[in-house]
Amino acid sequence: MIRSKYRDYRSFYGKTRIIFALLGFIPFLLVIYMFICEKIDLTETMIIFLALILFSILAGFSLMRRSADQLVSLSREIAVVQAEEKEEPIRVEADQELNDIADHFNSLLKKLQQLNRNIREQNIQLLTYARDLSLSHNNLKQAYLEAIHRLAIASEYRDEDTAMHLKRMSNYSAIIARGMGLRDKEVDLILYASPMHDVGKIGIPDNILFKSDKLTPEEFEIIKTHCSIGGRILVGSESEIIQMAEQIAISHHEKWNGMGYPYGLKGEEIPLVGRITALADVFDALTTKRPYKPAFSNDRAYKIIREEKGKHFDPQVVDAFFRSLDEIDAVYKKFQE
Repeated sequence: MIRSKYRDYRSFYGKTRIIFALLGFIPFLLVIYMFICEKIDLTETMIIFLALILFSILAGFSLMRRSADQLVSLSREIAVVQAEEKEEPIRVEADQELNDIADHFNSLLKKLQQLNRNIREQNIQLLTYARDLSLSHNNLKQAYLEAIHRLAIASEYRDEDTAMHLKRMSNYSAIIARGMGLRDKEVDLILYASPMHDVGKIGIPDNILFKSDKLTPEEFEIIKTHCSIGGRILVGSESEIIQMAEQIAISHHEKWNGMGYPYGLKGEEIPLVGRITALADVFDALTTKRPYKPAFSNDRAYKIIREEKGKHFDPQVVDAFFRSLDEIDAVYKKFQE
């Protein structure tokens, strides 16, 4: 324990006991004096007693004033420590009791300072752990997203333009979603989930998937099954991305007028993510070369999309698309073979 600087003062209560013991002894001596001298003067006796009372009052006030000054000094020292303006133990010139209080306060202060140091060290350790955990989480997230992207590529591995197609249409989808006022989290989910829209094509034979001539009705029915195949591949996941990818895989060929497949859903029966991805996928298909068609110009693609507003496409999705043409064009130019 840190000791106070002034320990040689007698306590306040000790001083008062001595003073008042002396004051009490004086009347006793006075009585003895009057008894021995056989002289009792009432006036002198009253004067002496009044003098003693006055002296007692003055002595009491003096002691109280000194104790009050010491308390003020102690309070100021404590206030300075509480304000964190100094860390040294408090020092006061005080009686024994106040110095005991100061010593106790100093002991508590020392323990608190040690506790604060321990807390700071633990905070540093926690920050280090948090940084490492964040880094591990980011690495895990990147590995997870890369695995999803590679799964999407694997589903269309036979397509020469697969990687760039996935990058373009996923970014188109995110741009449209943002233009419709979706939250950042939903925009990110669409960005990462939309590349798996055609994962079901892994179950479609090459001779049908890449046929350059017009498909027969039977072949088209087989092509249409890639939506339900994709849904079966992605069903049952606890991941938000895979859950959205399942919705997209099943619904991205549905049409606003109910003439799409596989279920013929109409209007808002179609999940919003399916409506968004449908436009992004068609725009990219129109503006790139496919086995069954050459690449159309952007202007021609824009015209087709406007004509299909309210038919193939959700009108609000079309409006969001055209509000974001600068961003759409930037993505188109960025991700070319």
